[in-house]
Parts: sequence; structure tokens; C-alpha cells
Amino acid sequence: MRDPADPTNTSQGLKAVQVSTGYSHSLAVGSNGYAYAWGDNQYGQLGNNSTNNSTVPALVRDPADPTNTSQGLKAVQVSTGYSHSLAVGSNGYAYAWGDNQYGQLGNNSTNNSTVPALVRDPADPTNTSQGLKAVQVSTGYSHSLAVGSNGYAYAWGDNQYGQLGNNSTNNSTVPALVRDPADPTNTSQGLKAVQVSTGYSHSLAVGSNGYAYAWGDNQYGQLGNNSTNNSTVPALVRDPADPTNTSQGLKAVQVSTGYSHSLAVGSNGYAYAWGDNQYGQLGNNSTNNSTVPALVRDPADPTNTSQGLKAVQVSTGYSHSLAVGSNGYAYAWGDNQYGQLGNNSTNNSTVPALVRDPADPTNTSQGLKAVQVSTGYSHSLAVGSNGYAYAWGDNQYGQLGNNSTNNSTVPALVRDPADPTNTSQGLKAVQVSTGYSHSLAVGTDGGNTAWGDNQYGQLGNDGIPTGENNSKAKSPVPAPVVLNPQPVITSVRFDQTPLSGLRRGDDGSVNALTPAHLPGTVTVSVDYTIGGAPQKPDTTLRYTYTPATPAGVLPQAGGEGILLALATGTVSMGGVLASRRHRKETHSLSHASHE
Repeated sequence: MRDPADPTNTSQGLKAVQVSTGYSHSLAVGSNGYAYAWGDNQYGQLGNNSTNNSTVPALVRDPADPTNTSQGLKAVQVSTGYSHSLAVGSNGYAYAWGDNQYGQLGNNSTNNSTVPALVRDPADPTNTSQGLKAVQVSTGYSHSLAVGSNGYAYAWGDNQYGQLGNNSTNNSTVPALVRDPADPTNTSQGLKAVQVSTGYSHSLAVGSNGYAYAWGDNQYGQLGNNSTNNSTVPALVRDPADPTNTSQGLKAVQVSTGYSHSLAVGSNGYAYAWGDNQYGQLGNNSTNNSTVPALVRDPADPTNTSQGLKAVQVSTGYSHSLAVGSNGYAYAWGDNQYGQLGNNSTNNSTVPALVRDPADPTNTSQGLKAVQVSTGYSHSLAVGSNGYAYAWGDNQYGQLGNNSTNNSTVPALVRDPADPTNTSQGLKAVQVSTGYSHSLAVGTDGGNTAWGDNQYGQLGNDGIPTGENNSKAKSPVPAPVVLNPQPVITSVRFDQTPLSGLRRGDDGSVNALTPAHLPGTVTVSVDYTIGGAPQKPDTTLRYTYTPATPAGVLPQAGGEGILLALATGTVSMGGVLASRRHRKETHSLSHASHE
């Protein structure tokens, strides 16, 4: 991302602390605390008061002043859905914007919103000034989840399968309290949770009691409650050691929802999986679906039903799964059509396969050491223990970032943006995030890079072509996510007299009335911001007040309208309209360009 204070400098970028990738749009929390969005904006999911796609990060607007282009939403967490976005603001409130067909914005409406809407307070949902305080948000395809600051789980939006967990299948346009599993018919009791995760049409949570809960769509057994019946209230994910016991559950420290399967890291350190298993994505040496948690097998002894994979992180894709083992190695299982398991094969695997060592990919005993993994639709990403980013699998759009569009069955070093043709240089990263067919990373320097599909501008770099069915709308190497915000006039002074009543135009221009002044040339000082950051005032403009002309040539009284406009890298003033002048005078205007 470009530096907001120096947007014309291609070597400077906005630093970020968190990124999140959706189907075709991207979000980030900048190190300055503001939220930015770029890419597909059909439903307003960029939150910048527009439905135009953006090829550069747009400042997500300030909910308190959404028409002000210089004010933005300060956030601590962002989450991207298919076509809507969520954030936890720095003030602790939850905000949502974009597609709202099912009420997934939680603002008591089904109208889309192009600016952040305050997610309503469940206790007073018709009050537009009251909102939900939250510590975590998670976006699904068309529903949303949050952990409130009071510790309770809330859900809103699409509820066709009961994925809101409120004992109903009616959609909700405001946050609904996810019911207490111990008393699900009691509308005043809720599930206390420490983490929530949204799937396509089901939901998972780790309760404050340490147990895993699931609700919603259960066609494939993805709720893990020994059934394939949907559940409109949280169901206790069964204890793998006693799955027929309705009072015993799986204790977990992390849950992750896929399209139709679920993963968890148990409190005992083992990985568990349940639900759809068509491709072996449960990792239990089978392709049979499982309605209860199955122990993901031990890669060293995969036929032993009593031995499992110890893990510190799991990530679910559409039909494959990834984990970071407690030994530090990355493992993958399930669908491998594009090589997304990284094990030097395109054969599916029903047990965890060691993701190969990039330095020795044909060696079956050597693997990739990783600190984080992220699963996309058909590609995979990891941050290696050496700090470098790696990618493997589907590469149709260059989403592996290795200067190629050939699929890779082993981890490829994501190239160094500063030297992308050098095969020995890579991108150092602290976080990676996979979209449907694009990838994002936060570098060790805090800078953002993106690569892969750019049909909708989701790479955030306006130097890369866009357009559906455009074969050139992609980048096979990491490109800086370019922040290129428009300058915004905040105040204007003629000599030392400030202008009042600034009127803003849609194009960023400002209309104002010149103040009365004695004849002569004065300096016009223009204060402005870029990306919300104040800039050094521009003082190069001059305005000349001249003595009155003969009667009848000019209007007899009033002030003069003047139009000021700022463009990227340029401050200019013009479009003068003589009307209602304060004094009888002629004028001239001079300005300097800053190209």
C-alpha cells in the first residue's frame, strides 16, 4: 500500500496489522488503525460510499460522517464474507457493510449499505444510536457471528438452516442471542463463547466452558452431534471417546468451519474433524462422512485408530484441510486435484500428508516447518518458520506468487516483490490469507502485498489490469497493495481570514464564498488530508482583489463564489463565478501546479 502521506511514491506503502480476503474483495487494518478495502464492490462491500470497484485500497468511511472522504473507520479486526464485510471498531462496537439481502449487516434492514452500519444493540434493536459491543466477528456466506463484550455469542442474517442458533429458521436483521445449549427455549439465556467461526451455512463456537458447539446445516454431519438433522440451537459436539453420550462433549481450543466439514484442535492437543469426507478431508483414513469428531490420524502411523495428529492450528478449505503440527511441520489432507496438499502428488489423501520441504521436495521424510497456514478454495499458503511465505496448489491466476501460472504440487517460495525473477529470493511475512483465487500477506516490515486474480481489483494495485474474462487481470508475483487516496480539503484561508460554509462537490471539489478584503493580492492557504493524514498546507495559490470598476459592469453587492479542487499530487483553484459580491471589484487568480 502507498504511504498516505506520500501517495505518489511507489516505494512507500501503508503498513497493516491484519488482512482478510473474501471471494473477490480484500480488507486490512492499517498500522494507523484505519480500515481499508479494495476489489469487488457490487454490493458496497468496500464501505467507501460507492458501488464502484476499487483497484486501490479505499478508506472505509467513518460511520459518524460517511460522506466525509477524509474520515475513516478505526478498527481492531476485520472479516470478509462473500459480499459483505464486518469489523470491530476501535471503540468496541461492531460494524457491517455491503450485501444485506438476508439482514447480514445486523442493522434492522435488508437494504445494502455502502458505508459501515452500526450493528444494532440486541437489547434495543430499534435504537439507531445503540450498537453491539464485540470482541470478535466472523462472516459467513450470508450470515454473521460475533462474540459480544459481555461474553455471549450473537448471530444475524440468513437462517435457512438454523445457522443463527436462536431456535428459529427465520432470518434476523438484528443480532440474535445464540441460545444456551442447556436451556435453548429460554430467550433470555445465551451461549457464552470465546471464539466463533462461520461456515457456508453452519456455525461453530468454543464455549467459555471449553466445549465445542455447532448449529445450522448438518447435511453431512458437520455439526458433530451424531446426527444429520439440522439444529437451530447449539448442539454439543460429541466427545470422540464417547460419541453416543449426549452429555459428553469435545473440549477444544480452536475451531474452523469449511464449506461442509469442520475441524478443531482439542484441549488435549489433537486435531479432530467431522462432516463431509468425499475427498478424505477429515484425515481419518476414510472417505465416509462422519457425524462425530474423528481423530485426524497420526502421519507416522495412519492405520492406527488410537494415534492422532497433534496440532497447534488448523484451517479448513472447501474440500481440503491444513494443520501446523505440534512438531512445527505443516500437514495437509483431502482434495488434491491441483496439488493443494503440497506432497508432490495430485492424488487425494485420506490421512495427513507431510507438506514437502521446498529445499528437498522429493524427499518424503523432509517437510515444511511453518508457523501459520491458510486454505483457499484450491490453493494453500503458509508462513514458514524461517519467516518466508510459501504457496502450492492451483495457480491458474498466479495465486502462488512464484512468477508462474503452472500449478505446483510442492511449496513454492513466494517471490520477493523487490526481485521477483530471482528464484532464491522470497517474501518475508508474518501473516498470509487466501481468497478464492488470490492471496494476501502482511510482510515483516508491515507492508501489504497481494498476488493472483485481479478481475475486480482485489489485489489493490491500479497498475495491474482488471476486468472479467481478461487474461491479463492477474499478477503471478506479489505486488504492493497500493494506497492512492484522494486529497481532501479541510479548510481554506484568504490571507488570515478563514472561509466559512465550505460546500463539497461529489468530485472532491469545494465551493466557498470569498471573504471581503481590501484590494491587493493575498495568499490562499489550503489545508488538506490524504488518507486521513494531515498534509503540509498548500500556500502557492494567490488571489487578487482589485478596485471597483465603473458602475453597471459588476453586481452591486454580495460575495463571490469560488471553486477549489484538489487532485492527486495537484492543488488547483478555478471556476470562479462572480455573483453577490461583497465589494465592487474585479479579480484575477493564479495558482501553481504540483505534478
